Amino acid sequence: MTVWMLFKSVGNIGFLKYLHHNDTKRLSWQQCKENAA
Repeated sequence: MTVWMLFKSVGNIGFLKYLHHNDTKRLSWQQCKENAA
């Protein structure tokens, strides 16, 4: 049970990092578009 919870927490952290990486990529893309406009 403890190992499963640890695995779940690690997976959630990786998922959050993945989402955060996508958000920063999208924000930088929007900034590039605004700068080009």
